Amino acid sequence: PGSSVPRLCPSATFGNATELRSVQECTPCPVGHACAAGATLPTPCGAGSYSDKPSDSCTLVPPGAYQDQAGKDAFKLCPRGSYCPPGSSVPRLCPSATFSNSTGLPSARECTPCPLGHACAAGATIPKPCGAGSYSDEPSDSCKLVPPGGYQDQASKDGYLPCPPGSFCPEG
Repeated sequence: PGSSVPRLCPSATFGNATELRSVQECTPCPVGHACAAGATLPTPCGAGSYSDKPSDSCTLVPPGAYQDQAGKDAFKLCPRGSYCPPGSSVPRLCPSATFSNSTGLPSARECTPCPLGHACAAGATIPKPCGAGSYSDEPSDSCKLVPPGGYQDQASKDGYLPCPPGSFCPEG
């Protein structure tokens, strides 16, 4: 006997042909896609999500990872100098005055404050030492020039010295 009502292909499968006769003729959803019950075509997972098995939904990328392309079955580890909250489609740079030489950071709070005597631009993977004639007395994205009347003859310092008697010290 014929069917009185059409039956939907189950979730995690799709049916893109007419006159299917059994559930076995429904096609498994490809990885990187989602197929709700009754789907006629797979829907690619968007950037920031993935699917590693036939499924009716895509999974958000976990913290510390990202996926910048649609239709993927895996995710990428967040690179050094950045962090990736859950569902990230692109890595976000660690803020200026911080750095990270670790991969897989889940939040900006995991970026390390720049050490004194160094500068850290946004996305820094290693602190850049302040050169002679400059210093940094707080976490910063740049080093300060030593003001007139002071000097600093060493690198990576968090302060400067007063110009000694009998000498003059121009800026920097």
